[in-house]
Amino acid sequence: MVVKFRTSQPGYLLFLTQYKNAPSVINGPTEDGLGEFAVKNISKARIGLERKRSVRNGYNRIVLSQYGGPTDPNLQSRLIADFNKISSFQWPSWIKTEYTGFDNIELRSVGLAINHPDAQVRNTLYNCIDVDEFRRAAIPARKDFYDIQTVLPVGVPGASGGRPVQACIVPKRIRGMAIVLANPRSDNQKELATFSDKFNKNTGLHLVIKQYQPKEMNPMLFDRNYARPYNLVIVVAENFNREQDDFFDSYVGEDRAINDVPASIRKNFSLMRGEGFPGKKRIMAEKLAEQLSSAGLALPLYQTIVKLYYPKRIKNLSVGRGFIENPDVADLRW
Repeated sequence: MVVKFRTSQPGYLLFLTQYKNAPSVINGPTEDGLGEFAVKNISKARIGLERKRSVRNGYNRIVLSQYGGPTDPNLQSRLIADFNKISSFQWPSWIKTEYTGFDNIELRSVGLAINHPDAQVRNTLYNCIDVDEFRRAAIPARKDFYDIQTVLPVGVPGASGGRPVQACIVPKRIRGMAIVLANPRSDNQKELATFSDKFNKNTGLHLVIKQYQPKEMNPMLFDRNYARPYNLVIVVAENFNREQDDFFDSYVGEDRAINDVPASIRKNFSLMRGEGFPGKKRIMAEKLAEQLSSAGLALPLYQTIVKLYYPKRIKNLSVGRGFIENPDVADLRW
């Protein structure tokens, strides 16, 4: 297949590196991509990958296992080489002494999506929810937070470090209004109740913490025809490269967690997503991120920073190619 453009498209190769766009060929129930590994088998709890061409002193097979929570027996298995995709506070304590670690700032941002049709209510919530107090109440097991001013994590063009600028003023007409926070976690209820009591006292609003099972969250968040029953929900956005699109998608894209997004913001997101020149796209992304803040749609909470751990026998351990944040398994050797 030959692809031609009338004008230069400098972002096309980056576009192809995105998982959903990468070239692939159908191989039975799965697809083979351009990488060194192909899917060998899939079950409910595991996915097996096998290298297309074997190598010496490297990984030729990968088994991805479903995480079963804090009682998962795999947490004590020394056969597991990579625990890094579960949160750091869920890791087994032994990896800190038995594996090699290095610090890594991830291309992952965590924000609070604000879902309300009234712009004044949104802006009040944006300005009156103390970022540090809320994130420590919502994720009490996490101790380290890397501040970001917008939904773009540092390392992505257009991002800015530091906390959002806030100035809390509560209009009289919205005092006493009920605000619903959707909470899928079970380890933060006491902390969120304390935060809610203080917030209600300081603002005159009535923050209600509503519990949901994790399995209830996906249809609630991403079904376009679903009227979201919450006003606040935590959103995690990440990408494996420096492309900006995925950090906006959960707030203003087709699969967004917010019902009411101004048409002008959605239009600007579409224009930014279609821009092929990195310099122009950076400027558009920076402006769009500022619009999300000024419209009170997304309150940035933090960017994740973590120490990654891998078996000590690996000799060439380093962060992956280009701007990929994790080591490329195909390149690892011992």
